[in-house]
Amino acid sequence: MTGSRIERRFAALKAEGRPGLVTFTTAGDPDYETSLAIIKGLPKAGADLIEVGMPFSDPMADGPAIQASGQRALKAGQTLRKTLAMVRDFRAGDGDTPIILMGYYNPIYIYGNDKFLADAKAAGVDGLIVVDLPPEADDELCLPAVKAGINFIRLATPTTDDKRLPTVLKNTSGFVYYVSITALRRPRRGGQGSGKNQTAHHIAGSGRFRCEERRAGCCNRPGGRRCRGRIGGGRRGQGFARFRRAGHQGDAAGGQPAGRRPRPRRTLGATGGGGIRNRPVSWISNVVRPKIRNLLNKREVGQNLWIKCPETGEMVFHRDLEANDFVIPGSGYHMRMTTKQRFDHFFDRHEYGLVPVPDVPVDPLKFRDERRYTERLRDARAKTGAADAVQVATGAVEAVPVVAAVQDFAFMGGSLGMAAGEAIITGMLTAVDRKQPFVLFAASGGARMQEGVMSLMQLPRTTVAVEAMHDAKVPYIVVLTNPTMGGVTASYAMLGDVHLAEPGALIGFAGPRVIEQTIREKLPEGFQRSEFLQKHGMVDLVVHRHKLRETIARLCRLLGAESQPMLLPAAAE
Repeated sequence: MTGSRIERRFAALKAEGRPGLVTFTTAGDPDYETSLAIIKGLPKAGADLIEVGMPFSDPMADGPAIQASGQRALKAGQTLRKTLAMVRDFRAGDGDTPIILMGYYNPIYIYGNDKFLADAKAAGVDGLIVVDLPPEADDELCLPAVKAGINFIRLATPTTDDKRLPTVLKNTSGFVYYVSITALRRPRRGGQGSGKNQTAHHIAGSGRFRCEERRAGCCNRPGGRRCRGRIGGGRRGQGFARFRRAGHQGDAAGGQPAGRRPRPRRTLGATGGGGIRNRPVSWISNVVRPKIRNLLNKREVGQNLWIKCPETGEMVFHRDLEANDFVIPGSGYHMRMTTKQRFDHFFDRHEYGLVPVPDVPVDPLKFRDERRYTERLRDARAKTGAADAVQVATGAVEAVPVVAAVQDFAFMGGSLGMAAGEAIITGMLTAVDRKQPFVLFAASGGARMQEGVMSLMQLPRTTVAVEAMHDAKVPYIVVLTNPTMGGVTASYAMLGDVHLAEPGALIGFAGPRVIEQTIREKLPEGFQRSEFLQKHGMVDLVVHRHKLRETIARLCRLLGAESQPMLLPAAAE
């Protein structure tokens, strides 16, 4: 029999008159050996096609179960190269079961499209599902994959209308992955297909695609084209559907097994069967109404009691995290700190006084995108309790008087606008007046676009203030935290006498993904992280947060500051 494995498998299913069971598993979860054993065991357990997930660190469309499996796989050292090796090992003992790789484009792009397609074909991959590549980008991967003999499987949803559907189907091969928000259930007796059923029926009617409609009425539409034999299960992250081959009555992707009658529900306007029919899963009754009830009956409970480590997924009780200076105990990951948390951690005995900052014009450009700039400012101020992204305070660090400024990433990404620039300049000039070291904790995504050229003018203004500190021989110490990017890196954040950085901080101008897409080359591992920059001379020292206070105090003394008692100014109201 000619054709691809996928075509041969669906032809066999059609000849047998039964649906196909499509299973999903994440490659490398929980480890390589166990995952390979699972994949090898799936055909014996009844799987007709196997979808293998390619783990990715930043999924956009996965549920909690698949996200967790991907994180476990990445933690165990799974890579795209190992995933292809896993398919190669599977093919050594099974040359018939189709294997489809499912995931995101970023790992493939980093691997190299041509090399990936060649290695995937050699390993025995039959199809690709790349969820974040739309049909408009078919030249990028879809067409080269089809040319290389690998099916490129596209996703369709109930919102894919008649105008969009031909674009989706144009270069799709193998089958169509149809996603539905409705539940799996048995066909209605003599029921007519809904609009979604007609869409699925249209897809299945082409003869080369799989019907993924999960309201299985399309199989029994009077006068309709029977798509039984092409129906396969969709993606599942938490296990496989129960499926009984003998006398099968339901959908192989999780419908009712044979011999089990669905639980009847009395509904208004039910069709056939004396007013009794299966109860469909309704978006209004099952999702919207419960949410409204939850809003009306909301109980006061503590929020954010447990914090999840972005790197390892470790859960830490919020008080334990606060007691550890917001550093994850197991992984050492440095979480972001608010302005108040940073000041409390930095100054002796949590004692400091805020320095008043001059007012600046609000929204001088009357800027508006999807929302008014004034509305975004109001929300950021309500969220952080601060007037803008930068606050300045005076206090002592191990009895050394200093002036410190903190840039809060929670306030519109720590972006640099007129108010933030004015606060930094005020802090620097205060340090000059007091002859005290100035310490800046930088965390920003760059200039604030809503203020346009006014924001960009803060770069030369802050540079002039830095020069004033140099002329007055006032020590200037910069602590680069995660992340420090854009125009902030291109100005005052890299003009200090000493540059410290917290472990793992992302520091640069443009992001690594933008750079990779521009130069079309893979960047070194750890590129733009603080440890990488220290090795290449851009950062003087990477300091753990637990040792930051003593390191800064020691540097201030080396640069001429003296320990002395200091009177704190009254806190600004």
